[in-house]
Amino acid sequence: MSHPPSISATEYDWNDEHLGVVGKHRGLERICEKYHVSLQNSVFVGDDSNDLKAMNIAGKKIVYCNPEMTGILKPKGDVIIISDDDLMKVADAILGIEQS
Repeated sequence: MSHPPSISATEYDWNDEHLGVVGKHRGLERICEKYHVSLQNSVFVGDDSNDLKAMNIAGKKIVYCNPEMTGILKPKGDVIIISDDDLMKVADAILGIEQS
């Protein structure tokens, strides 16, 4: 009988309270630093509360399949909400393609 694969968190997962974890927001900052992209020009796609810090510093914020998160994001006006389980809609949102 095979066992399901285990999940191994990285230093960017979960919250800063966990020992050795820097958080997803720091991961986004490091990626932007590495590729010389400003945070204002970054995109972050999230679906849970452990994504909030990263979403709040990203230039474009996309909430995927969890519209309840938008009420706790700051600023609230620049959040793209994708409630359908359709990754093509995420790609279209990143590229700025309007959905019909």
